[in-house]
Amino acid sequence: MAPNTGPVRAQNNRSGGILVYLLVLVSLQIFMMVVAVEGVMSHNASLATAAAVFSVLTTAMAFGFRWFITD
Repeated sequence: MAPNTGPVRAQNNRSGGILVYLLVLVSLQIFMMVVAVEGVMSHNASLATAAAVFSVLTTAMAFGFRWFITD
């Protein structure tokens, strides 16, 4: 008989999905920071402010999600 590997496989799939989601959030945050810096460099205050706010919200989402999934 083959050993039961069901729960281990499910845990690996869950971890992989969570990792991908966190990587997407971090990538989005990096992009928003680049847009904010570009707004500052072009003296466009509204673009810089909006991008900075979205970057902070993305960071909060990533930390909130990480806190939520921590056992």
